Amino acid sequence: IAIVLSRLNAINLEADRLKAYYLAEAGFAACQHEMGTGFDSAGDGIGTIPFRQLGQGVYNAVHDFGNKTINATGVVNDVKRSIFVKYDSM
Repeated sequence: IAIVLSRLNAINLEADRLKAYYLAEAGFAACQHEMGTGFDSAGDGIGTIPFRQLGQGVYNAVHDFGNKTINATGVVNDVKRSIFVKYDSM
């Protein structure tokens, strides 16, 4: 039984990792949308997305104009995944 429970925990952890990664992608997509439209819905800077609930977790994105970077993060059940992008021009 202990092996089965261990396997179930590992499966659930991997599912949370995948969900967190997809949430990070959602944060990156929201950032790209703001940058593309030029409309800052939250008033926190074009491309910066505050934490938003989606499904079983949250996502956000931080756009640093000076360094030309975007850091998008997704979190599900204390599992965190990030996508970091450095670009040359918009």
